[in-house]
Amino acid sequence: PLYNLKGEMVGINTAIYSRTGGNIGIGFAIPANMAKNVIDQLKEHGKVVRGWLGVMIQPVTPELAAQFKLDRPIGALVGEVSPGSPAEKAGIKPGDVIVEFNGKEISQMSMLPNLVAETTVGSRAEVTLYRKGAVKKLPVTIAKLSEEQAVVSEPAETLSKSLGLGVQDLTPEIAAALGITDKHGVLVTGVEPSSPAALAGLRRGDLILEVNQRPVRKGQINGFLFHQA
Repeated sequence: PLYNLKGEMVGINTAIYSRTGGNIGIGFAIPANMAKNVIDQLKEHGKVVRGWLGVMIQPVTPELAAQFKLDRPIGALVGEVSPGSPAEKAGIKPGDVIVEFNGKEISQMSMLPNLVAETTVGSRAEVTLYRKGAVKKLPVTIAKLSEEQAVVSEPAETLSKSLGLGVQDLTPEIAAALGITDKHGVLVTGVEPSSPAALAGLRRGDLILEVNQRPVRKGQINGFLFHQA
């Protein structure tokens, strides 16, 4: 267990990064509140039951925040909505920026998956989002996460270690929000410093339309990153 200076248990140690192999280094731990939730579910159900919203999300960068007219980078940008999911039934759409979940501010994208997962299955939650400059509050009934589903995960984004390039499919909603007229291509979401992509001049926010004079369309991300000839 991990204790604070008051002797209170605040987490469960899981790993340590140490250059010497000893106990001096950077430790990693599961927060006590998260562990308690898991223990309670194991006692009640015999297994962990997690909530499911049914959206694919990405971080809101400063550039995206400016495009969406947000006063600061906040929330989670919806890239896709799973058919038949609680999100679709609630009216959440690609291009929406979720900024609150059940009254809790989503200061960074990574907060949303945990909040959704910890929500009781079958309960109603309120999602606050930005859509075309307007704030909307939508009620949503959280469903049960199955093994085939992801609670809230990042969109089909691939980071090639060889190229140092992160990309995402361009959806009509994101294209409209960014003022992009092209209907195909992939959006650059990240470029590693000093990588081949960076040295070639690619930047976050660029739209890749062709590779080797071949159009790049939705669903071809893995192909153009890993099957170049």
